[in-house]
Amino acid sequence: MHWITKNFTFLIWNFLALYGVLFPSNEEAAFSNYRLWESLGFIIAYVNGGLLCVRAKVYILAVVLIVGMAGFYVIEWKERKRKQRETV
Repeated sequence: MHWITKNFTFLIWNFLALYGVLFPSNEEAAFSNYRLWESLGFIIAYVNGGLLCVRAKVYILAVVLIVGMAGFYVIEWKERKRKQRETV
């Protein structure tokens, strides 16, 4: 169980570092945006806590995870292409 919390903490810090890389000139707004969406996610989870069964919650979380991972890979791909253009 201990490694799960360490891994989760590591992933959160990497995600926050990604915001710093993507928005180097406007970091304060980027981190504020992150906190806004994080808080909205907590609110949605709290409201739906008693309304949906566990199976529906798992399906929703799986879809959100897949969409989030796809978005992350698109951002990584675009950043890699941008850096390659800058170095050439």
